[in-house]
Amino acid sequence: EVAQFSVKKPAQFWVKINNRRGTFDDWEREVLSRAKQKPAWLFAILVGLSSVLLHPLGIDTGTAFNPYGPSGSGKTAGLRAAAGCWGRPDASGCLKSFITTENALEGMFEGGNGIGLSLDEMKTANKLILALFAYLFGNGMGKERMKSNAEMQRRRSWLLNCIMSSEKSVEGIFEAMEQQQAAGMVTRLVDIDMTPWLPIITGESINEFEATLMLHYGTAGPEFVRRVAGMTDLKERHVRAAAALYAGDDPKLFRASRVFAQLKIVGEVMGIDTAVVDQFWAQWSGEVREAFDDDLQIGRAVLSFIERNLRVSILQLAEEKDDGEDSPFGQDEGEVGNSYKERDGWFDGDHVYLRVEALAKIMDGFGKARFYGWLHEQGVLHRPAKGDKWTVRVPKLPHRPSALRFDTERLRVVLGEGDE
Repeated sequence: EVAQFSVKKPAQFWVKINNRRGTFDDWEREVLSRAKQKPAWLFAILVGLSSVLLHPLGIDTGTAFNPYGPSGSGKTAGLRAAAGCWGRPDASGCLKSFITTENALEGMFEGGNGIGLSLDEMKTANKLILALFAYLFGNGMGKERMKSNAEMQRRRSWLLNCIMSSEKSVEGIFEAMEQQQAAGMVTRLVDIDMTPWLPIITGESINEFEATLMLHYGTAGPEFVRRVAGMTDLKERHVRAAAALYAGDDPKLFRASRVFAQLKIVGEVMGIDTAVVDQFWAQWSGEVREAFDDDLQIGRAVLSFIERNLRVSILQLAEEKDDGEDSPFGQDEGEVGNSYKERDGWFDGDHVYLRVEALAKIMDGFGKARFYGWLHEQGVLHRPAKGDKWTVRVPKLPHRPSALRFDTERLRVVLGEGDE
């Protein structure tokens, strides 16, 4: 069954109603009342309904929320609650899984267009699927593909919010995969640490809640659409809700506040207390301020590159032994058993030397003047006293190739990871 609703001409959106059980009054009385016992469940319901607002608000990119915490804390029950707003809250209905393929991932996004997506089992996602998720979800459009007869296939597109769950943050999962999470990704894949919201809810309470979800589903979403269909002040409400969350001048936090403000509107329309949104916003925005600091992102990118490649593509310069004898690694090689000509850099006891080409791998959109200048101001990047070049001659290497010299101990201090 498909119903069409006009919000404000010419804007229209479609909602696919998978199936339903019970009435909205039943859902409100039995499900919503129980969801109030755990903030993550109430938050999940707000996210589960919020995708309806994206098109009428003129928002072109959705957000994936990841409430993460220890096993047994009721995370999957929250996903079921969000899925149950639109249909059967299990794998045969609206609850999807990260155990999937690239093509199926695009299909899930398109299937959730306008109504949202509840996505379980993020811990099972491999490196490729998680990277594709991060790219495709925010891009809002699938890859171009060609049919066997050389005709172009219809390109899939979507606009939705998503709620998922994991025992780890997205940032932590990326780090475990030795991938760096871009700063812009922080506002598209929103980690929310559930630890402050423990103790873990009892298994009996979780089972009772999930049993109730299976008795009342598929009615909250259509009811929300019915309520917002005739509203002409959604954008004004959105502006007010965002301003109440954040009134500062940081553009990234401003954009993020507009994401959380969508959930505030859902609560207003559905009569759901949104104190949990205020609390989650206060926690999340306080934690990510450093992630939005572009200067610190420069320092973290450099240190991460160095630590990841030390003794791999950044190799140790030959040194003399304590007894004065020469190192077994000849000075003509300059490194421990390797040629210097194809390396990203070198290190000794005091400094790391990186080739200009290596820095280009991690500059990631920052201008050279900004990138080099901030590191130099912090006492991390050495600059020769004469001339306008940043590079220095690397000692102990034949022909003394040029590279940039970094004080890694100073870098750790600047990033708050070392002692003054």
